[in-house]
Amino acid sequence: MAIFLRGFIPGLPSISVLMALGAVLVIVSGEISLFNAFKAINLDVILYLFGVFVLSQALEDSGTLAQLGTFVWGRAQTASLLLVLVVVVGGLSASLLTNDTAAILGVPLLLALTTHNQLPSQPFLLAFAYALSIGSVMSPIGNPQNLLIATQGDLNRPFETFLGGLFWPTLLCLGLVLLVLWIRFGRQLANHRVIPVTTGPVDRALSRLCWAGLALLLLGIGLKLVLIRAGGLFDLPFAVIGLIAGAPVLLLSRRLSTLQRMDWSTLLFFVGLFVLTQAVWNSGVFQSLLERTHVDVRGIPQIVLISSVVSQLMSNVPLVELYLPLLNQGPESPAQLLALASGSTAAGTLSVFGAASNIIILQSAEQRGSKAFSIIEFTLIGLPLGLACLAVYGLWLV
Repeated sequence: MAIFLRGFIPGLPSISVLMALGAVLVIVSGEISLFNAFKAINLDVILYLFGVFVLSQALEDSGTLAQLGTFVWGRAQTASLLLVLVVVVGGLSASLLTNDTAAILGVPLLLALTTHNQLPSQPFLLAFAYALSIGSVMSPIGNPQNLLIATQGDLNRPFETFLGGLFWPTLLCLGLVLLVLWIRFGRQLANHRVIPVTTGPVDRALSRLCWAGLALLLLGIGLKLVLIRAGGLFDLPFAVIGLIAGAPVLLLSRRLSTLQRMDWSTLLFFVGLFVLTQAVWNSGVFQSLLERTHVDVRGIPQIVLISSVVSQLMSNVPLVELYLPLLNQGPESPAQLLALASGSTAAGTLSVFGAASNIIILQSAEQRGSKAFSIIEFTLIGLPLGLACLAVYGLWLV
């Protein structure tokens, strides 16, 4: 509630501090023991984010990120075309790099470009956030919950199954993102010219370490994909991928300022989030509510609806962990697994709390002194957009 009220009451602490305070409160009140609180923290996610945050900050410090921004979005000559490119690049990068990685790397690029051109950042950051959630739906490595479904669900060829079953509805939903944002911001962006950011001097030594880290990141994600296609006989944890990607900067760079300036607040947010969601789940409120409604939790429309709603209240990864056994109680179809993936992932368009990438974007922008978007603004635009996308996925998979 306090996080929601930040949109109305100025001067409240950051959402990271509020989330951490909430975690401390449930521990002190006895809702969750200290041991179980530590156990609830997903180190695979935290360590992966740590490694990628280190790499991202080094990319920014070295000047390499500005060069990447010019390459990725520098060809947009108008604000309208930039909005289109943000959605396209956001959706594609989320499906290849995971939405969290794309969020970490993309926000500094967008903020540099919008600031340089005196453009409002909100339309583009909103477009980026929605595109990351939608784009990651169609890939087994687009986000952690899809990866969980790909490795623990009964899918023989997960990459082909995800792409074959979810590519066209995802493309339609990315079109809806553009349509909704153009209706909301089109007049504001019309007739704005965009001038590419002039890249400054590059710290070549640090830049070489960054390129090595990026290569290791892509290699790790590619290897993980190969292992999934090979049947998951051996797993490469995301934590290992993130730490290896950050290793060149951590081990070979002497710039301690990179560590000092990296996004520690978002890591704090996720630690608090894991503790809070576990405490809420331990209370049994949602389980008992589900039992009382007598809903068929294996029907495709029900899977899409339940997973999208519950993902607003607890992290979508533990939601998928708890939902998969329900599907395994009977004959399990690929459509049911894809419904779980689309519902739990497209949930990121409904509210800020529906996806980790939304929080990363919000925190990253605030850390750089920019107001990304308010929780209320995100929901007012994202709720109808998200409901439309959930209907598209549900109807497509039935």
